[in-house]
Amino acid sequence: MLFDSPAYFAFLIPVALIYWRLNHREQNIFLLLASYFFYGWWDWRFLALMICSTTADFLIAQRIDPERGDTNRRKWFIFSLVLNFAILGTFKYFNFFVDSFSTTLETLGFHNIPMPLIRILLPPGISFYTFQEVAYIVDVYKGRLQPAKSFVEYGLFVSLFPHLIAGPIQRPGHLLPQVQRERSFVADRIFDGIMLIFSGLIRKCVVADNCAVLANAAFGGQLGKPTLWVVLLGTYAFAWQVYGDFSGYSDIARGSAQLMGFHFMVNFRQPYLSQRLQEFWRRSHQLEHMAARLSLHPVGRKHRRQVENFHEPDDDDGPGRALARRKLDLRHFWRDSWCRSIP
Repeated sequence: MLFDSPAYFAFLIPVALIYWRLNHREQNIFLLLASYFFYGWWDWRFLALMICSTTADFLIAQRIDPERGDTNRRKWFIFSLVLNFAILGTFKYFNFFVDSFSTTLETLGFHNIPMPLIRILLPPGISFYTFQEVAYIVDVYKGRLQPAKSFVEYGLFVSLFPHLIAGPIQRPGHLLPQVQRERSFVADRIFDGIMLIFSGLIRKCVVADNCAVLANAAFGGQLGKPTLWVVLLGTYAFAWQVYGDFSGYSDIARGSAQLMGFHFMVNFRQPYLSQRLQEFWRRSHQLEHMAARLSLHPVGRKHRRQVENFHEPDDDDGPGRALARRKLDLRHFWRDSWCRSIP
């Protein structure tokens, strides 16, 4: 159920119409069931995996709450991190490492080495909901967020369908309180959500898809020999294809959430206007960059003051502040370049 497919809008419109006829508790239950249906539409076999992962982190969060005073809270915290990353690593990288190992052996002269016959399917959206859960666990452990008391509220925070498959990842302190409090129907915000969806469709279906045709033609040889002008045309077309895909899906996700009264933080802010590579990374991965700094990096005294002083404006027109400005995290580039080297 892609965001630019008729099936998605056949799902979104009835959900939005029914949603606003319910009270707050009924809205959360209905949205949780709708989100599970949305995820199951991709592959229902992995729905149980997401529910089990959500349940485990919901229960662990109760034990690692600083106010609870559990002497084993650090052990539970480490167990949650190991569990989440073990699940993510197994499903996301098992086939990759098997293929890499096989290629290395063949390069060294070892041929006809039997490899495992089992190939693991990749659950859709597993990176997004796993990092969403990890961010929540870290915030609860550090005392920045109270653990959710309701499984429905926490489950909806993890699986809310506009950000479930393609992101953007939302800060727990930003999205979870919106799930927990009542949401009111505001006509202007609904209109803004519709405009965001329309803008996303233009960027995805008009800009990205047409640039993809041009890039494929340039790199596939349909435009003749790879002269300088053909290579430049294909390169620029591919660049705008990537921009249209990322920006378009982000706008559709934010607009869909706004139809239900939720506000998603901006993750993609005109990266091609950047003057430095580091600024380009922040503009195109604002939330991932911030989540890595807030959740995964050790928090020292100076960094803790930065966290406390950090504020993400609600106004989408204001520039979002990046928490760390001095060094670029290259781990994502290593992961992406290595993974993309395998067809």
